Amino acid sequence: MWKLRGCARCNGDVYINRDEYGWFVQCLQCGYHSELVNIDEARKQMQSQSEAQHVSVDRKLKPED
Repeated sequence: MWKLRGCARCNGDVYINRDEYGWFVQCLQCGYHSELVNIDEARKQMQSQSEAQHVSVDRKLKPED
């Protein structure tokens, strides 16, 4: 499967493939490759990153005693 302009590094075209280790994407232009995670793991990572950002913003906004 192809994804046009889907590369995180150069915005080039990537293809999605599978080997004995699992699913991955690889860029045709720059060669960047990354392992794909399942959707549940990706959601958990995004939620934890979002919560960490909210905590750091809250700390910056609260006046120090």
